[in-house]
Amino acid sequence: KLASKNFVKATKNGIWGDPTIATKKDGQKIFAEISINLVKTMSKLIH
Repeated sequence: KLASKNFVKATKNGIWGDPTIATKKDGQKIFAEISINLVKTMSKLIH
C-alpha cells in the first residue's frame, strides 16, 4: 500500500501523476476522501 511507504521513495520525485491536468473538482474529491479516512482513523484510535 502506498500509504504505508514513504511517498517520495514510492514516487521517486514526490509527485504522483501529472499535476498540470488536475482540476478543482479532482482536488475536492481527493481532499474529501483524505478527510473521511482521517476521521475514521482518529475514531479508531480514540475508541
